[in-house]
Parts: sequence; C-alpha cells; structure tokens
Amino acid sequence: MAQQTLKDRNNNTIGYILTDSKGRQTIKDKNMVVKGYYDPETNVTKDKNLRTVGRGNLLATLL
Repeated sequence: MAQQTLKDRNNNTIGYILTDSKGRQTIKDKNMVVKGYYDPETNVTKDKNLRTVGRGNLLATLL
C-alpha cells in the first residue's frame, strides 16, 4: 500500500492518502482517522460513512 503525505503551505502534515494495489484510495487526517474513500473503477468518492460525495476524486475536499 502506497502512502502520500498531504501538507499545508507551512509544511505541516494535514493528512494522508493511502492507495491499495487496485488503485482504491483512502484519505485520513493527521491523526490517521479515516475521512473517505475513492474507487477509480466506479469513479465515485464516498465519505467515512460510505455516503456518495460525488463523481471523480474529491478526497482532498474531505479534509
């Protein structure tokens, strides 16, 4: 599983995006609390409760 660190303009960590082997992504805040998911097969972003947020990769909007 690949992990990408998200930082603000002051270089403070604000979250992480983890990508599994099938390309599915999970976004977590700086405390590693899950905020949402993106599935490239369906092109849908869902929040932590699996409610659809929208089409496309909208993970950054969940932080």
